[in-house]
Amino acid sequence: MFASSSKGKLLKHLAEGASTYGFAVVASRLCTFILLPIYWKYLSPADFGIIGIITLTQGFLVPLLGLGLHDTVQRFYPEWNENQRRERLGLTWTAIFIWSLLLCSALTLEHKLFNLIFEKVASSPYFLLGIWSAFCMTFVSLPLSVMRIKAEIKQFSFITAAVLLTQSVFSLFFVVVLSWGAIGYLSGGLLGALIWAIKLNITYWKEATLTKSLHNFKELLTYSLPMVPTTILDGTTSLFDRFFLDKHVSLTTIGLYNVANQLSSALTILNQGLKSAWIPFLYRIMHDRKDAPHLLGLFSLYYVAILVPPALLIALLSKDIIGLFDSRYLGCYIFVPWIILTIYLQAITTAMGRGLDLAKKNGLWPVISIAQVSVSLAALSYFVPLYGAIGAAWSVTIATAVRALCQITLANKVYPRPLYGTKLLMLWGSSLLVYWLGMQIISFSPAISIALKTGLVLIFCLYLVSIILDKADRQQLLKLIKQRFQTSCAASK
Repeated sequence: MFASSSKGKLLKHLAEGASTYGFAVVASRLCTFILLPIYWKYLSPADFGIIGIITLTQGFLVPLLGLGLHDTVQRFYPEWNENQRRERLGLTWTAIFIWSLLLCSALTLEHKLFNLIFEKVASSPYFLLGIWSAFCMTFVSLPLSVMRIKAEIKQFSFITAAVLLTQSVFSLFFVVVLSWGAIGYLSGGLLGALIWAIKLNITYWKEATLTKSLHNFKELLTYSLPMVPTTILDGTTSLFDRFFLDKHVSLTTIGLYNVANQLSSALTILNQGLKSAWIPFLYRIMHDRKDAPHLLGLFSLYYVAILVPPALLIALLSKDIIGLFDSRYLGCYIFVPWIILTIYLQAITTAMGRGLDLAKKNGLWPVISIAQVSVSLAALSYFVPLYGAIGAAWSVTIATAVRALCQITLANKVYPRPLYGTKLLMLWGSSLLVYWLGMQIISFSPAISIALKTGLVLIFCLYLVSIILDKADRQQLLKLIKQRFQTSCAASK
């Protein structure tokens, strides 16, 4: 399919995949956002501080437990034949299970070490809940990685949404009905992850086989092990801001910082939808097309452009939305624009920074992570003691920008592709102008403010299409939108 497809068909394929992935993820996360005001009622800012620290700890543990083997499966799956796939999937699962069980057991026995890092959050039960939630989510992530590279879009999307919704239902029950507070929220996440880990791995083993031979495991480790130090550094970096905040601000302030991250995660959700379609699309293009570098550069441009309007909307509307629900949390808005910028920089890195994996130059990954870690520590050490939580937000943005610059530079060196610098400058320059104009809109009515800011972003979208897409691509986009609309109308009847 990919080898003979035109650019328009490839664009359609990517758009359909991203919209399917994105719809499921957005739908499930929308439920989380709807529940957020309920959590605000039953949880204190301090509870959100605890949840934020433990959630970030899980985010550090999951890729560490996976040993980078999830990415290895996605990278090599198209190149393996059927027998190789069954054997290597079995080897991958076995290696991850043994390593994860040993590490999580050791962390459980020595859980008090957690309080050497975070003094304001008790290791038991909070850290213990986080450890085993990460263990279960590792075995949710592996089957989902296989589904994604196999382009089983609907199944991947449904399960991703179902996992999040299951966790939300349990968390809501424990928090609202049983009044368990932050423990209930985290317990709901653990129970939901456990249920889906069991179900997904029963299905996983229908396509895998257990083998005693470790010969082929060398191929997997050769690719994944160079990324393990990077994974550790990346995960550690995600905890740095909470570490410094734990030492310099109150748990309530950490809670507001976490709420700002939750609001801003709407952009992360959209990026995840795109990324879920982007990674398998990228590997298929590289495997099937001789013009892969050209297509990679062009579609990277589309990727970063698509996320600009939602980034602007979230940055501009968050304060109005918070004010509609609970004024206690208005203090979190100051962090939102910086967190949005950080997430957008991460998206740019995902789109334009793929290259080391494509060229199989994974030994360079630690260079990128060391640069980010060094800048992050230096910035946090300076800004947080002086400016508190907003200093942490600045520091994370600066460190993410450094990572983006390093990764994109190295990616283009080992796997060159066009960058479309003029279009990117026009895109980002006009985006800053729209953000400035939106911030000048002041109204006594949140509804009017939201309407005016939304209108401004919609006008910007028309300009965006005109500078990013050529005439043929615009026609293809309109055709796709029309087809989607007609399909939706037919389904509603």
